[in-house]
Amino acid sequence: MLLTGGGCRRILQLEEEMVQEMCSDVLRVKPDLVITEKGVSDLAQHFLMKAGVSVIRRVRKTDNNRIARYDEFMCMDVLNRSIRSSTVSSGWPASG
Repeated sequence: MLLTGGGCRRILQLEEEMVQEMCSDVLRVKPDLVITEKGVSDLAQHFLMKAGVSVIRRVRKTDNNRIARYDEFMCMDVLNRSIRSSTVSSGWPASG
């Protein structure tokens, strides 16, 4: 199916609205940093950077788990628009 110029513009507008809504869901929890195991669209990075949020993408799951042990974080499932778990750790582990 071929789309006219107006149809393509409408699709791009809908995509931008959807990405902006997902970013708004993330920004509601006021993160300073977002770490993902998957990629992040350029448009999403743009919206997050405008809000002062840094993004680290394509982090291996094992590395993500290590990071989770050493810092307080929330895990958010953006596609389902819900926070799956709350605080995992309250800071650095005791040395010993």
